[in-house]
Amino acid sequence: MYGAIMSPSGPWWASPLIALVGSITGVVLTLVTTGRRDARSRFGDDKRAIYVEFLLACVELRDATVWTPTSEPGAETAPLLKNVRAAAMHAALIAHRNVGRELANATAASETLAAMIDEIRRTSKPGYRGVMDERHRARYDEARSTLSARLNDFTKAARVDLNVRTPVHPPFPATSAAT
Repeated sequence: MYGAIMSPSGPWWASPLIALVGSITGVVLTLVTTGRRDARSRFGDDKRAIYVEFLLACVELRDATVWTPTSEPGAETAPLLKNVRAAAMHAALIAHRNVGRELANATAASETLAAMIDEIRRTSKPGYRGVMDERHRARYDEARSTLSARLNDFTKAARVDLNVRTPVHPPFPATSAAT
């Protein structure tokens, strides 16, 4: 009459085994997710530093004065342009497609501005207190404004790449105040 009794809970070892497997799975998933996030964060920090290096090199060129006490054709622009190109090569290694396109545009605008400064130094002389010859002013202002616009475009693309979501006003003014 009393045959084998079946337990509705299953074998005695099943519950601890399921708990152990669940715990180990949870720990492994947490470590994998955290490791990826940390690696992404470290890479993001590296990208940020590289992008800032490029922006600083471009701004240094953009803010360079045409006439300095030792102004000779290419005297000041050559090292500044070298810094821009070096930072651009560094950034090109990690830049995504949109950032890379804006990087190339900003680099080209930097080269145009450097060439304009060199041309001004070759074809004119400084005016009173280093004022630029008015024949070159419009083209110089245009080259400088174009560089500012390209830097704003690069900044926008870099912020998207770095997943920065806060709104920002264009950091580089399009007007020229240099002489």
